[in-house]
Amino acid sequence: MPTEEDVRRLLQQKTETKNLDYKLTCNWATASNDDKCEIIKDVLAMSNTQDGGQIVFGVDDKTFEFVGMGAAEYQSFDPTKVNDFVRRYADPPFACSVYKLAVDQKRTVVIEVPEFPEVPIICKTDANSTTDSRKLILKKGGLYVRTDKPSSELVSSAEEMRDIIGRASRKKRDELLRTIKDLINGEPAQPQDDAKQAYGEELNDAEKFFASSLPEEFSKQGHWEVSAYPSVYEKERIADQGVIGDLVRGSTVSLRGWSFPHTDVRTATNFEMGMQSFTNWERFCEVYRVYLSALFRWKGAYRENSVPGGKVLSFISTIYQMTEFLQFFKRFYSKVPEVNSLHIAIRLTDTRNRVLVSLDPTVELEGMYECGEPEINLELDLKSAQLQTEADAIARGLAKRVFRIFNWNDVQDDLIGFWQQKLLTRTY
Repeated sequence: MPTEEDVRRLLQQKTETKNLDYKLTCNWATASNDDKCEIIKDVLAMSNTQDGGQIVFGVDDKTFEFVGMGAAEYQSFDPTKVNDFVRRYADPPFACSVYKLAVDQKRTVVIEVPEFPEVPIICKTDANSTTDSRKLILKKGGLYVRTDKPSSELVSSAEEMRDIIGRASRKKRDELLRTIKDLINGEPAQPQDDAKQAYGEELNDAEKFFASSLPEEFSKQGHWEVSAYPSVYEKERIADQGVIGDLVRGSTVSLRGWSFPHTDVRTATNFEMGMQSFTNWERFCEVYRVYLSALFRWKGAYRENSVPGGKVLSFISTIYQMTEFLQFFKRFYSKVPEVNSLHIAIRLTDTRNRVLVSLDPTVELEGMYECGEPEINLELDLKSAQLQTEADAIARGLAKRVFRIFNWNDVQDDLIGFWQQKLLTRTY
């Protein structure tokens, strides 16, 4: 279930995207069939969009101001009744999650829509408008998707169709690859000295850009640092900056209120050797660079820095963050040519005396787990096939390594897997 903080992040975006839609209000009990079908169109479209999406009620979709919902409208959203209506039109059968919350003393309803699990969701019956029989709200056999506008529309281009078919194929392929163990036998190649030197020069170059883009106090606050690059250096492995932009946009992970990596349209630019973006907006502070060599470098402030009362790290957010890192790498490097293995490095700063917490009011973390190290550094070399088949397992292993350094020695694999699945299926 999303927390108040999760919803605030959605509200603070103040812009609709493929994965986020705002609506002012709706009374599900008294709404017309037309109004319900318009919402179902968004649900079907988000189910076919990478990472699914969220529909947030109580927001003026013209000004993006959070005004809340009336008591009757708020109470009218029954998850069973909403999903019964979804199932009238979804083939194969599909369900979303409906949450009712109060944020800053205002009511809101959030519909969480997961991406289709195996095959795209098709509309199985027509829905004509009851006020204008010539208007077709939902079309039988229609495949809906969210567009860049953003709006929910029928697939209208070969490119959109290829994207959906490609994602469905990858889901089937991943399942198959997990059974082919010989694909990941042997040790992944480690970067040679000349590759380390070349990537080192680009990493130093990225640091100069980061220093000029981030606020001065950023380095003094706790933050994540992430790097990834192929084991073999090739200066122009990716054709040009435009291709980099397409790769990043197509690989971005949007499973919760803030995407990874976040590309700020106001600051995203090309530079001689790649593309870059930085964000410094309220509590969100992050920056990244991607090079033609396929080096990816990112830094982002802990979301927990805004929590009053001391230095903390959410164990749930840590699982989510590791999963997002590995999901992005899985998507990105599967599209970069001739990457047989790669190196990944993850660093957590300002960890000494930082305490693991839950930050979910419904979950209590038993025990006091405090880190005694000033920072945590995790590095691993992976074969590309291993990344493609085991990304989620690798993320769980990395989260567990962090928890061990926080002295949480008896953390259970099932617990980490439970929270990871909540993120991946949008049921958090």
